[in-house]
Amino acid sequence: MNIAYSYVRFSSGEQAKGDSERRQTAKFESYCQRNGLTPAAVGFTDRGRSGYKSEHLNDTGELRRFLRLIESGEIEPGSTLVVESLDRLGRQDVEEAFGVFSSILGAGVRIVTLGDGEGEREYVKGGGMVPLIMSILEMSRAHGESKRKADLVGAAMLQKQSLARSNMVPMGNVCPLWLRPKQAWRDYATDGSAYEEIPDKADVVRRVFEMAINGRGREVIAKTLNLEGVPSFKGKTWGTSSIDKILKNRAVMGEYQPKTVQGASNGKRVNAGDAIANYYPAVVTVETFYRAVSAIEARRTAKATKQSLEFNVWQGVAKCENCFGALHVVNKGLPPKGRTYIHCCNARKGLCNAKSVRLDQSEAVFRGMLVRLGASELVKDSSVQIEKQLKATEGKLIDARKRLQSLEVLLMENPDSPTIGRVVARAEVDVVSLERDYEKLKADLATEEGVGWDTFFERLDLVSYEGRAKANALLKRLGVTVQIGASGYAVKERDTVSFEMEFRDGEAGYLLQKGKFEAVSTFIPVSQVGRWSAAEHAAQMQYEAIEDEGQFAGEY
Repeated sequence: MNIAYSYVRFSSGEQAKGDSERRQTAKFESYCQRNGLTPAAVGFTDRGRSGYKSEHLNDTGELRRFLRLIESGEIEPGSTLVVESLDRLGRQDVEEAFGVFSSILGAGVRIVTLGDGEGEREYVKGGGMVPLIMSILEMSRAHGESKRKADLVGAAMLQKQSLARSNMVPMGNVCPLWLRPKQAWRDYATDGSAYEEIPDKADVVRRVFEMAINGRGREVIAKTLNLEGVPSFKGKTWGTSSIDKILKNRAVMGEYQPKTVQGASNGKRVNAGDAIANYYPAVVTVETFYRAVSAIEARRTAKATKQSLEFNVWQGVAKCENCFGALHVVNKGLPPKGRTYIHCCNARKGLCNAKSVRLDQSEAVFRGMLVRLGASELVKDSSVQIEKQLKATEGKLIDARKRLQSLEVLLMENPDSPTIGRVVARAEVDVVSLERDYEKLKADLATEEGVGWDTFFERLDLVSYEGRAKANALLKRLGVTVQIGASGYAVKERDTVSFEMEFRDGEAGYLLQKGKFEAVSTFIPVSQVGRWSAAEHAAQMQYEAIEDEGQFAGEY
């Protein structure tokens, strides 16, 4: 077998701009021509992958693909792998690098290095000890060189991070994609942050957060930006991952989180100390960031991933009364033959016999349900600020709980560390404080002056995407679920049934028990509740206005 395979690897983008790939390819072609080898139709090239970090050996690495083809027999014994030098195969620990090297030779594939002024070398299975010793020495040299470079770069980075922490000195030109370095920056006391907004890109960031707060998921946000022709920060189309990175990036609030690989066993970057506040200019407020965190968490908890242009108000709230499965929207065509329904997910699989419920009828019930649940914040302007504070605090609480969980795991791994113990104790205090603030804000919201029934329905927005998403998010925050089926709608708060509703004679209404021992319920249409409530209130006022006949309280 006289087929030769080329493997080219370089680790940085700067090398891609230079001559590295062309040089290695030219050497390969020259070697094949001089030695009568047939170059394989397809070569293997790892661009911008670090051999020191074994990035070329992960699932998407080209060297990993080469090894898999050897294992499958597509690359046959007797073939030749040509590389510029052994360090192209990796600069990782000698044990790992030699394992890759020996596995290739063990499969009967010859390795040829073309050298950099040292001449060509050939390694084959059973070729003796001298070539193997030479290969180990070369791998050790390559690893040591890369390690020294990494240590020097790491030390320089730590020095830069120290200056950033003490004097807000810029880390260089690398910064969030919606910012740029300020020209002629002098110092933080004189000029503030060393970075400034790129107006168009910063506006996109703010809009992404606004859409997330209004209930739109990553996919819908990306589609919206693409349909409007808004270019991504890297000049391509928007995807869910790029939206996710923006929404999770605390740099939008002005924070800079130094990172390091020192002390990390897996080679991945870890946090180097606390984040530096106000290092970057904030493009969104802390409140906005945590309101988005809260909205995202609510969608994740409810497993709400698929969205349409019209938000499903029952998303994550409605449950089948038979099997407690989720209810999904199903469009069966246009009326009169077809309509849109909510249908049990298990019934669609043949695992439940629940019938479909018309979506328009269920949404009429939804409207009436909101007023019984004290959802006045959806229509009261005076509640807006409290609601914003509540969502922001909820987001902070979610963040604090996650941080506490991570620290508790760290404490379990290092039980004798007093430093970690103190950090965990502070984190617990933070969680308790936020929980107290959250409950107080909920109470403040609940004590807001009530809105009349007619005014409530007049102001309630269940037409716009934002209005529907806001109502859905409120129910999730209140812990409301609704069991829907043939017997009607059982509305639960924190797993306890609060009241029941039905859709009867073309109208949604409430079911009220007449008495403790009476099985028949009274049906009160939602449209009449205002008059019914007003009449009951007038009767109560009239009763209280009757003059006392002289009896002492309780003597009746």
